[in-house]
Amino acid sequence: MTDLHGRVLRDARVFSHGPDRTPLEVRVDDDGNFVMHGVGAGPEVRLWIDEDDHARLRLHDICVFPNQVTDLGNVAMAQGHRIRLRAVDRAGHPIAGAMLTCEFRYRHMAHTVQQNGPNSCWTTDERGMCTSPMLGLCDHDLFIEADGYRRVWVPNDSQPLCGTVDLGDLVLVDEPLIVRGRVVDEAGLPVAQARVEFCLGEIEPTQSADDGSFQLVTWDGTRTHAVTASKRGYTTAWSGEEDDGQITIRLEARWILGRAIDVTTDEPVHVVSMQLLPMYRGPNGELLVAHCSETQWEDLGNGRFQIGFRSDGEYRLHAVCANGLEGRFDLVVPEDRQPPPEFVVPCAEPVNCDENDNDDRETERELPLPTRDPVCVTRWGWARRNAPNMDVRRGCATHAASPVTWLWCERDKLRFPHGSSGPWFTVDAPGEPRQWYHISPTQDDGFLPRPTGSLRGRVMDIHPDLVGHVWVVAFCNAPILVESRVDVDGSFFFPALPVGIYGLRAGDDSCKTLFSEHEALRLDEFDWAANPWPGAVRVEVDAGRHLEEIEIQHDPTGVHLGVCVPRKQRATKYLFKSDLDVRSGCKCKDQLAMFPRQLDCPWCGCGWRFTCSSCRETYVIAEVRETDLTLEDIGRRVLDHDLYGELTDDEVHEWCASMERALEYFEVGDLVAYLDGTHIPLDATRIRFDGHYARHELNELPQARARHDPAAVDRILGDAEYWRHRAHEQE
Repeated sequence: MTDLHGRVLRDARVFSHGPDRTPLEVRVDDDGNFVMHGVGAGPEVRLWIDEDDHARLRLHDICVFPNQVTDLGNVAMAQGHRIRLRAVDRAGHPIAGAMLTCEFRYRHMAHTVQQNGPNSCWTTDERGMCTSPMLGLCDHDLFIEADGYRRVWVPNDSQPLCGTVDLGDLVLVDEPLIVRGRVVDEAGLPVAQARVEFCLGEIEPTQSADDGSFQLVTWDGTRTHAVTASKRGYTTAWSGEEDDGQITIRLEARWILGRAIDVTTDEPVHVVSMQLLPMYRGPNGELLVAHCSETQWEDLGNGRFQIGFRSDGEYRLHAVCANGLEGRFDLVVPEDRQPPPEFVVPCAEPVNCDENDNDDRETERELPLPTRDPVCVTRWGWARRNAPNMDVRRGCATHAASPVTWLWCERDKLRFPHGSSGPWFTVDAPGEPRQWYHISPTQDDGFLPRPTGSLRGRVMDIHPDLVGHVWVVAFCNAPILVESRVDVDGSFFFPALPVGIYGLRAGDDSCKTLFSEHEALRLDEFDWAANPWPGAVRVEVDAGRHLEEIEIQHDPTGVHLGVCVPRKQRATKYLFKSDLDVRSGCKCKDQLAMFPRQLDCPWCGCGWRFTCSSCRETYVIAEVRETDLTLEDIGRRVLDHDLYGELTDDEVHEWCASMERALEYFEVGDLVAYLDGTHIPLDATRIRFDGHYARHELNELPQARARHDPAAVDRILGDAEYWRHRAHEQE
């Protein structure tokens, strides 16, 4: 285990699971090495690696062969950052014991997010403060909850790549989230007794009333809730919802009526399950069937059924009936969305499928393998790949990663379901590079090698702080999507790619939608040769040819999360509570001072005390220190506590300008007092100035005298007569 510069990490912890899901954990030794025993053999063994100063690393597609030692070589971990926040209620009081949960994620081709190992939980202290463990770039979700408060998602869109980001105060609401709305039909008439529920969560569903109204209540405020409504005779509809808003869910009567019959007896047959699968055109114009679809259907008895659809297009209906019968029926829903008339689905016993079928059957083929060693065979194809399956891994090169089916074999022959043959197979053997093969659906002479080439290149203009977070994806007009992590010097390498035309794109872990599912599936075969992907670098891989010096710009399109790359800048000077302070109710350390808002009663303390931005207690002596926060960040934080109503940019800029003037002549380490609108060095003498309320003439500050005589500051500045006697003339 190393960092990106090759330095050994001696405190890393490695986690996995045994064959029976038993947790496994080892620590690296002083040389950075680890050995994990008890790992079950398989094609997709997963490891999670944690280290205190680096982001969690996931190794996803490790092939572990029986009775073999799998050597991962050097595995590098990228840098991370921490989150600090303070939980408060709506009155600004700290909430102790609130639990902050970090759900770690990883990405498949930068747009699918899934669980990445065990969660981490920690609680706030008596001041409501907490700091997270090391986090990666956009690879986590944070949630906070406390008894009697709504569970909320912690916003963390703008993230640094290292250091600690202070999110300031996070306000928890002590009221549940209430979602109200109405369910109506296409004509706007109310729909009664519709089932209404949240798409996510475990909240009990409700039913709409006679006027179509409904109300849902939840303490889970972690997301913008999607609400669904359903009723027999209508397709399920959903709507997004914001806090305490009114929504309208419109149900549509979009149903297809059909009847299933046994072709041998011409009698109706009972339907057990039903799927309506969208069809689309593949890269070569062939008609392909999606193998994932949410199907809503109802059994009407005597072989009759109704099934819902949502849009026009071509569909394949697949029915599984009683007595082991199956039936398929292709239909077209026109653009006006009017359903076709009732149709008949002929059902019979299933037979072997040909090369163009997408369904796997129970019959098997047996082919000799290209090696007698144990191998892991991966079948690739359009039939079951309806979304890219890509693991974004930092620190370790990732090989081809859009497997359709893993076929594990420990003998010299491979059995696999008939109909699973396709144009692309890969074979992994211990100590051997991955090989690409083709299996003919008719020939039984084994795996036919696919000619390959290789390419090497460099990603340009990578910010130094993004090293370890950048990857290159190679894709073509076939079911091939492979990924390689970009090295420290910006280089990348694909050792073996089947012959063809590829597009290359560079991205980082903050690009959630760099490659969309629609683009991945519906490539235009006529446009591919000229423009394989918008913004991609086009390369052509020939058999046995090695391409060098391919340059790719690190300027990916797609939606970014506003990642904040740290910039070298001068630290900000600001005021913090001094350790030498007297007459203070504040016990906090390293908390920002709030800019005093002086009223027309300065003797109460608003004319000569600072306020802590954390606990709201006051004190009289502050110290100038450096902070990584910008003055604008500080201003937004302290003004949010101090103002009523919406905070404007003009107010923030005005505050920043006044603070720059106030602290211009102070140096780090200076002790500062506040008096009547002016910041004054604590050791100043012969003080003469006109303040907001009064004119002051002092040989020394009462705050300075208070270090020797604690009651002096209250005796002088806490006396209303001191202020009234020196007050300016009032109009």
